[in-house]
Amino acid sequence: MSSSGTVSLPTAEELMALSPEYLAESSDAYRVTITGAVLLVVITVVYALFLVSRRFCAERNGWEVWVLYPLSYLMSLGLCIDIIRKLESPPFPNWTKTENT
Repeated sequence: MSSSGTVSLPTAEELMALSPEYLAESSDAYRVTITGAVLLVVITVVYALFLVSRRFCAERNGWEVWVLYPLSYLMSLGLCIDIIRKLESPPFPNWTKTENT
């Protein structure tokens, strides 16, 4: 961070100078994967409890209960699965150092 409080982005040359070993390190990948899996389970349990409560305790259910909530549930699951899947694969699978000729 510079003295003015702004964050400066690294240049392409600085990024290309990083070693493959440095780029391969991922110290928090395990923690993020576990968090994604736990979040996936928690979201599913909460949604199941919500559906049970709406089915047996509500007198009237509108269209949003059967359309909007399932869509948001599926999108949340998709985000959790995407987080887990991205951490299992390398961030730059086809990234190779190129030289200017």
